[in-house]
Parts: sequence; structure tokens; C-alpha cells
Amino acid sequence: ATVDADGWYSAATATGLYNIRWKTEPLVVPKAMLKFTVEVSAKADGTPVSGALTIKGFMPDHGHGFEGYTPEVTPVAGQTGAYNITGVVLGMLGRWELTFNMQATAGEDAAKFTICL
Repeated sequence: ATVDADGWYSAATATGLYNIRWKTEPLVVPKAMLKFTVEVSAKADGTPVSGALTIKGFMPDHGHGFEGYTPEVTPVAGQTGAYNITGVVLGMLGRWELTFNMQATAGEDAAKFTICL
């Protein structure tokens, strides 16, 4: 995964079907309610992809995820492949694994991002 100067994280999914990129508002900080902006495109040609997107968070060093919070994924009206995710709180400092799973016409695939707070 990479992160650019504007705070966008990006990576190809595990089997290479999609590219997923995301950023948060505010920037990723512990104990803040975060709003994710996510864009999904086809790895082959960069075409935006719509489908069923989910996010899971997990702290491998502590054995838990988004305790007490349920992320809500909403497609952005009029923007193929764009989603907003609300209801995410990274409640502790430490290493987090964020997994974005995409189910679309080409199939199901996921990208995992590791961040440290």
C-alpha cells in the first residue's frame, strides 16, 4: 500500500481485480469518529467499479476490531465507484488492519491496509 501527499492510501486487492484508495476526515486519529472516502476501480483499466463494499478493522496485537461501532457504507450519488463510510472509530493507539472487501460483477476481492496510530 502507498499513501500520497494528500493522504490517500491505495493498493491493489489480493487477487488483483480492483484498486482501492481511501482517505479519512479528519486524518486518521485515535478515538475520533472518522468519515472514509473510498474509490474503487478495475485494476485492468482503471474504470470505476460499483458493487457491495464493506470495511473491517482489527487490532492483531489486541485481538479486537471496531468495538461497539458498526460502519455504514453509502455509495456517493452520481459517482460510480465512490463510497462514504461513517461510524468508524479507531479506539486505541497501536497497529490496525483495515480490510476493504468489494463484491462486484468481476468477483469478490479485498485489500488490507496496515496503519499505526
